[in-house]
Amino acid sequence: MKKSLALIIGNADYNDRKRNLVNAINDANAIAEKLRTVGFDVIQQNDCDGKAFEQAVADFGTRLADYDVGLFYFSGHGLQIEGVNYLTYASTNFFDDTAVPGTSYRLDRVIKYMERTEAVIKILILDACRDNPLENRYRGAQATGLAPIYAPKGTIIAFSTSPGESAQDYGMGNNSIYTGSLLRHIDDPNIPIEEVFKRVRTSVYSLTQGKQTSWEHTSLIGDYYFNFGQRVVSLQLPYKPHSVADGKYIADDSTFGKIISGLRSHTWETQRQAMASITRTSARELDDDSLFILGRNILQTAEGGCFNAEDFIRRLPDSLSMFGSFRGVHLINGMLFEVYFDKTGAFREEQLKSEWLQELLKLESHSQFRSSFDLIWANLRGCDDTLFYIPGSNAMPVAVEATFQKSVESNYFSDEPSAKDSYKLSSLKFQDNELLIEHGIIKVPIQFKDLPQTVAIWLSVPESKITVSTSMPLQPTDEVWVPRGLRLSKKVKPQDEDDLF
Repeated sequence: MKKSLALIIGNADYNDRKRNLVNAINDANAIAEKLRTVGFDVIQQNDCDGKAFEQAVADFGTRLADYDVGLFYFSGHGLQIEGVNYLTYASTNFFDDTAVPGTSYRLDRVIKYMERTEAVIKILILDACRDNPLENRYRGAQATGLAPIYAPKGTIIAFSTSPGESAQDYGMGNNSIYTGSLLRHIDDPNIPIEEVFKRVRTSVYSLTQGKQTSWEHTSLIGDYYFNFGQRVVSLQLPYKPHSVADGKYIADDSTFGKIISGLRSHTWETQRQAMASITRTSARELDDDSLFILGRNILQTAEGGCFNAEDFIRRLPDSLSMFGSFRGVHLINGMLFEVYFDKTGAFREEQLKSEWLQELLKLESHSQFRSSFDLIWANLRGCDDTLFYIPGSNAMPVAVEATFQKSVESNYFSDEPSAKDSYKLSSLKFQDNELLIEHGIIKVPIQFKDLPQTVAIWLSVPESKITVSTSMPLQPTDEVWVPRGLRLSKKVKPQDEDDLF
């Protein structure tokens, strides 16, 4: 999951008592607690004077360097003066519009602090402008609700009202209409952030009879979810604990136990003999758990380079025939589980065993194995932040953009330069996130027409679900040089160009 940090500030007890707010602190406290339940680390400050406010934002900006997601939430008075947005301190001087700027915090300073970090998702939520704290003492008509503001790349700014409007400080028990609606929807599972705020806007508009409309400005690239849903493994599997965490399985002296010991030997000849033994055993007598464990071990043996295990997977429909009608699903369940989960039953995160996943995904359209893909999908819900594709999900195609540089590469089998024009893959982006962050990796030549298949393997996506775009007019047979053996996930951090190979 993405590491997430939030700074929550609620200002309600102002030095100018006539400006006090009833629910701003309640809102800040409730949002802080809700964010903790969806995995955020939270910094919270209430009733900040100028010094405390500035220190809180500076500390947030510093700590955010170690996080993927940053969120800033403010409840209190906010206003614009001559097009500049200000968030007020508890000590703000509300005398007139010339006093406010020097005793308040400019919103664009918060944005700059967040923009300087490597956080890939930046969220600002402003339940401000709850009334006009200057009443009629301001000089220009601009001293009203917050103004629209530019959202840098990777940022979404959510306002409790449309530009220039005021918001209610009450309406949902101990919370404002806006924050109360946000609390209702922010942990809806598996909902993109834009849909969360759309649901909030619908609630706010309805509850205020159309008098208040929340508003967002976004430059987010890609999807973000506050709540991916609960990851459940063992409760979703019809197998015993020693099968789910197969590191706990102790092979005995039975024929089946000796096969598993052989597959785990890390010696190709012993593994070859173990694979041959499968055909000599009464495969139809293996129970469901044994088939599940066998599938896991064949997959990891193939990952280790044992030809016999590789051949078994290449010929899966034929290989499964020895296990009897429909019983091969348990072996496929084991193989799929081994791709994504380790010997303790924990999700592998960025270390999938996906070398043979393409062969397994060919079975996805077979009705006989529908239950296998339903099962793995149920166990991978909530892993969308890491995986480009979840088997069984009927997901949309994955679109990536490739950039090439013309280069002179050595012939792969000698030190002589290649006779053909060569092109080096210099960048691969998904939703504007650079995926090629590793360097010093061996590059190998392929034909350009084979790039989608290669990228599909890197991303653990079916080849039919991958789309690769490039602005360079390459021909199908042009030689392109690509890294060998990559395993890529969504969990990438932007790096300098010098770090790319």
